[in-house]
Amino acid sequence: MLKNFKSLIKENKNLFSLLTVLIVSLIIGSLIVWINCSENILGHSYRDIYLYLIEALKFSGVNITGYDYVDFLSPLIPFLTSIAFRLNFVSVNSLFVITGIFYVLGVVGTYLLLRLRFDNTYSIFGAILYGSFTVNIMWAGNGSIDVPCVALSIWTLYFFIKAMKTNQKYFYLAFPLSVLTFFAKYTGAVVFAVMILYFLSQKDIFSTIKKYFKNIIGGALFGLVFMVPFFYYYLSNHIPFGFLNQAETISSTTTRSAFAIRKHKGNNLLYYFSNLPRYIYNPNHWVGIILLIICMVGIVYALYRFSKVLKESYGIMDSKVGFNYDTNSFWDNIVGKFKIPKSIFYVILFASIVGMCLSFFIAGKVSFVKCEILFFISIFIFSLTFNKVLLSFNENNKFKYEFFTYDLMMIGWFMGHMIFLSAHLTKVDRYATAFAPALAFFITFGLSFICEKLKDYKIKSVSLKHIIPTVCVILLLIMSFSYLGVNKHDSLVNNEQDTVTWLEGHDPNLGSAVIWADRGPIFTWYLQKEVHYVTNKENSSKFSNEMLANNTKYYISQYQNLSIPQYKEVKQIGEVSVYQKV
Repeated sequence: MLKNFKSLIKENKNLFSLLTVLIVSLIIGSLIVWINCSENILGHSYRDIYLYLIEALKFSGVNITGYDYVDFLSPLIPFLTSIAFRLNFVSVNSLFVITGIFYVLGVVGTYLLLRLRFDNTYSIFGAILYGSFTVNIMWAGNGSIDVPCVALSIWTLYFFIKAMKTNQKYFYLAFPLSVLTFFAKYTGAVVFAVMILYFLSQKDIFSTIKKYFKNIIGGALFGLVFMVPFFYYYLSNHIPFGFLNQAETISSTTTRSAFAIRKHKGNNLLYYFSNLPRYIYNPNHWVGIILLIICMVGIVYALYRFSKVLKESYGIMDSKVGFNYDTNSFWDNIVGKFKIPKSIFYVILFASIVGMCLSFFIAGKVSFVKCEILFFISIFIFSLTFNKVLLSFNENNKFKYEFFTYDLMMIGWFMGHMIFLSAHLTKVDRYATAFAPALAFFITFGLSFICEKLKDYKIKSVSLKHIIPTVCVILLLIMSFSYLGVNKHDSLVNNEQDTVTWLEGHDPNLGSAVIWADRGPIFTWYLQKEVHYVTNKENSSKFSNEMLANNTKYYISQYQNLSIPQYKEVKQIGEVSVYQKV
């Protein structure tokens, strides 16, 4: 029977690998959601999540005045949450469950995406690695929209590549998912640039366009259908399109925020690079450092091979180079007539590399949009020139690189997000989830290179090529489950909930009372009525006059024993104090 079971696994290796990743991600994802639902975690650092809850209330028909700016937030996750609210599951747990599902989808999608490049063993490792990143576990299933956005971008790219390689009907899944990625978080629009890069970095652009034109147009039009409900909601309610305002602000200046200026963090371009070990595994940075060393081994090897190919190709190339690819197509024949000297060709190739590097180092000095445009134009020119180099090698049967477009896509994915995040003065760790799948890819690439070099070494007839990834997966699972034991409870949540309970018992007319609070969105969610969000109270007399002018009855503060004219402290619960108009 055991023999038959082993035979069954061998025959259905892909399916069992997928099921393994699915089961592991379901267990971890369920534990994350259960922990977040069981413990009060939404304390000091989770203001945005309450804004998504307010937006979900608005989608479900509960219109709270004074919080019109939630209309500018990314709508997908609040919209999905509003469905649960309409079914009478009005709880923060609904948001936890919905965002937790996307964690599972992200891990499974990572396996499938890596499976297009690696074998089962390395794909399982890469998927579990992605799922075990501290930054992912920390921000999964807690109501934030970052992990859902990344999960959708993973599936978008998976189906897009499948459409290019196997069946063009997958375009009708890829484009709708790309639209949902954008509405999950507006910065997810980077996925469109990555898709275009993958498409245009194919060997022959003109043949590629001709081959896929019909279904790409069809898929794109089908994707537009998924925009209709959102645009209808915005237009029918006379709501401005928040992403257009964001795009205008970003394109005109370096992205700034009052929070960043207040914290004096400055524009540290290397912030995310320097914190990579922490994002991989925060309790022990050495784990992240070791994995990054593995990653660097693969990158250094790739750069060595790249330099060697360029050096050898210079001797193979004709004195004049044309950008035709021997497809005998109409456009290929026209382009082939235009040739440039070999020396200029290589200057263009190296200039494209310089352009990619420069786009990162000028981030923050010019607008994010200009940096991204420079990067993607440079990487496109690089693909155009290097594809020609690869063609010259293929003609001489010297070197084949079948995953060039895939690897270039991963570089574009990683750097596309890194440039934007580095240009942004606000440096927040959860933003690192955006490039986490690409980081998992590069570490997997490094591990695969090392293991391939050790494939002839065996322990009890089993190759190290299989032992090392298996051991790594086990260690990653131990890391994941151990990190789940980290105490995420925040007593501020209890203080705020007890404050609401006290207010409701203290004032039977609380529904008509005007309330101001330092953490306005939190109390707005609890009371499901407008609680004015206080952002500036430096001058106590002026602040008091403003509250009196607005007939404010209560002010809920994070600070005790404040001296506010015409207001006295009537209740203190932990970190929360309630001031009432005298």
